[in-house]
Amino acid sequence: TDIFEKGGECVAVFELRGYDGTELRITDIRFEKPIGKLFDGEILYQLPHTSALMMGYVMITKNKKVIVVDGGDIKDGALLTELIKKHGGVVHHWFVTHCHEDHIRAIIDIFQKEAVCVNTLYYSFPDLSILQERGDELAEKFRSAIPSYVKMVTPKKGDRYEIDSVKVCVLNDAWFEKS
Repeated sequence: TDIFEKGGECVAVFELRGYDGTELRITDIRFEKPIGKLFDGEILYQLPHTSALMMGYVMITKNKKVIVVDGGDIKDGALLTELIKKHGGVVHHWFVTHCHEDHIRAIIDIFQKEAVCVNTLYYSFPDLSILQERGDELAEKFRSAIPSYVKMVTPKKGDRYEIDSVKVCVLNDAWFEKS
């Protein structure tokens, strides 16, 4: 989504991609400038999708705390790094929902390049034994890329985290099946 001024009016362009690769682009949606701010002054970015299944969000609180949820695939790392650096270069809280490539390859790349600083990382991945049975090396690659200075938290169902006025509630425990 792009929002810009054109001829003194606010204009939006939306780009949507379906799972099958189809694309839809809606342009020149005109609207009045918003009177107030969304989220009581917090900023929410949804990273543009570089693949159909990618997910990444960056939130900036009123007190300039940076919160990231997932982050996308490896090709999303440069844009994500640029956005984080634009807001001070420190991620105060990074939440990883699960260990699929389109959610964690960007953070692995960022850690390996030492591109930004991450204070606290929230994730819950399968035990090494389950991963070895599945032949899955991605979670272990993720774990080994985490810098030693990062505080790690294993979220559990019902946990609540309050970061300035942003509230995060963990809805479910991680679930790992061997197959």
